[in-house]
Formats: sequence, structure tokens, C-alpha cells
Amino acid sequence: MGRGGGLVLLGGIRKLAAQTVPDLMQKFLATSGNEHTRFELHTESSFTADLLQAVAEERLDMAFVSHPGDDTVFENVAFARSPFVVVTPPNHPLAQKSSVTLRETLPYPFVYFSKRGGLRRLIDALFQKIGATPKIAYETEEEPS
Repeated sequence: MGRGGGLVLLGGIRKLAAQTVPDLMQKFLATSGNEHTRFELHTESSFTADLLQAVAEERLDMAFVSHPGDDTVFENVAFARSPFVVVTPPNHPLAQKSSVTLRETLPYPFVYFSKRGGLRRLIDALFQKIGATPKIAYETEEEPS
């Protein structure tokens, strides 16, 4: 890209690959004056760990992921932050609250991210901070979207 063009191989978790990354590519091309740069967006894996591995193995040039990975291996740039939310059925006791503490969620079973997901270690760390373990009813392989 620095020489005026080329192919940039990108990867991204589904939440970002669906709209955010294409928007960023379009804005880059519109403002950089670098019309010879092309992007390929790879979404065959939506797991942060897989995408970081692809960058480490140089199968991707860059990845948009849910956590930055090892900063001794990767250069990281935070470009967006999303709040954690609790999703419940409308009649759930927590549904009417405008905010919920992590401790308030403990009596209820969780649909939790799998250990392969990028957010799992962050959420586990939050529970460790309060000295608690969530009740996991189901683990999903999908990162949030």
C-alpha cells in the first residue's frame, strides 16, 4: 500500500466483517487517493484466535478481532469499544432494569461464549474479579454479532 497499491488480505469476526470492515475499506479507498489498493475480506473463521493465528502465519495482513492478542507478537490498534449487555426474555426479572451488575446475573444460567471465542477470557476475568463463577447452561461457538 505504501508504494501505491497492492492486495491487502483482511480477516474479521462476523460482527465487524458484516459492515464495519467494508465501511472502513470504502472510506480508506475514498480518502487515500490509493485507487490501486485492493482488499480481500476473509471470514471463513470468525474466531479471534483463528484470525490472530492467520496473521501470525502471514496468511492475513490484518484482522479485526474482539481482543488484541499477545502484544509481543502483534501490533494492536483499538478502533471501537462495545458495552457488554445482558440479553433476557421480556418477562425476566432483570429485563426491566436499566443497568445490571455482574453479581446480579449470578442466579441465572448463561449462554456463554466458547473457550475459542475472543470474549470468553475477558468475561471469565470479570467473574474472577468478583470471585464468582457463572452457571453455564450452553456454550456457543459464535462470537457476538
